[in-house]
Amino acid sequence: MNFLSILVSGIAALVIGMIWYNPKVFGNAWMRPSGTTPDGKGASFPVMLLGSFIYSLMIAMLLQTIVIHQVGAF
Repeated sequence: MNFLSILVSGIAALVIGMIWYNPKVFGNAWMRPSGTTPDGKGASFPVMLLGSFIYSLMIAMLLQTIVIHQVGAF
């Protein structure tokens, strides 16, 4: 497994998510149903960031084994 590519993809997912959920893009449409406010009340943002980072790392590890199916060729 290429752990550097997994780490970079996890960080890239966070960066893309920060752009996507920006209030100028789709942030306001997301905040209404989730009950959060722009000042951070109603949600624990560090916990959400850590959770999304861990899940994006798990997805990257899974996708790497699916896409590179010649794992034993090394």
